[in-house]
Amino acid sequence: MNDLQKLIELRGLTIAEVARRIGCGYHITQKVIKRRAIRRRDGTTYIYRSRRVREGVAAILGLSYEETWGRKSRVALRRAISHEIR
Repeated sequence: MNDLQKLIELRGLTIAEVARRIGCGYHITQKVIKRRAIRRRDGTTYIYRSRRVREGVAAILGLSYEETWGRKSRVALRRAISHEIR
């Protein structure tokens, strides 16, 4: 479970509920949140990165896009997790 999944769970949400609130399908939402990658036939890797899902997840969690998906997202997400645990 990654930090984003943990925060979603701590907020009492499911991926299905997040997908419904965003207005996107469950499977794409799940793949984006889990940062799922697929290997293509040519050997390259593709990571699901739907901007609509990413913006929706950030809005639902009350975080900025950068806090949720940016370079320093690990710090912001862990801070939010620790805040939820208290």
